[in-house]
Amino acid sequence: MVHRLLGEPDLLRAHPHVPSAPPTRLYAVERVEEAERGGAFRAAAAAVARRSAEGRARMRRARRDLAARAGAPGVGDGRENRMRDRDRDPEDRGGPQHEGDCR
Repeated sequence: MVHRLLGEPDLLRAHPHVPSAPPTRLYAVERVEEAERGGAFRAAAAAVARRSAEGRARMRRARRDLAARAGAPGVGDGRENRMRDRDRDPEDRGGPQHEGDCR
C-alpha cells in the first residue's frame, strides 16, 4: 500500500541496526500526510479493516467448530474467561495467601 500510494521513497538510507539488510525507505512527512488525506488511502484502509474483521470472524468460527468437535463446551466462544472468573474466589488476588508464603 505504501508503494502504491507514495511511489518511490524520497531517500534511501542504510538500515540503522542491520547493515546487511536492504536500505530503509524514507518518505517526506508532507507526502505521507497528503496521501493519508486522499480517498485512495481511505479506501485501502477500509479494505484492510474489512479483511482483518473477516479474518477474526473466521478464526472465531474455526475455534468454535474445533471446540464442538472436541466436545468442550464454552471453549473458543468467549465464555471460557467468564467461566474461569466465575469459579475464582473473589478474595483471591493471586498473591501469597499466608504471611509465611512471602520469601
